[in-house]
Amino acid sequence: APAAGSAGPLRGGKFTTYEGGIRAHLPGAVPAGRVTAAVASLLDVLPTAVRLAGGTPRAQLLDGRDLRPLLSGRSEAGPHRCLFFFGGTPGAGCRGD
Repeated sequence: APAAGSAGPLRGGKFTTYEGGIRAHLPGAVPAGRVTAAVASLLDVLPTAVRLAGGTPRAQLLDGRDLRPLLSGRSEAGPHRCLFFFGGTPGAGCRGD
């Protein structure tokens, strides 16, 4: 079955690890052409969206982190040192510090 939603010209869509399931378009919040190899997760979308909307997420209830510094280019490091994924290589989402 095809993935839900539309990723336009990108391969895949929601619930996939292809570009269409990972990349996001956030005009005004992310400089055009911004590319990063930092580790981030779908868990980070909610706290980031709340901050972009001017709110304050309740950190004790969320596992995700605010991605605004990474997305804007103010930081090159992602908010996580490591993320673990099921169905893939253990530790594949770790950065080497």
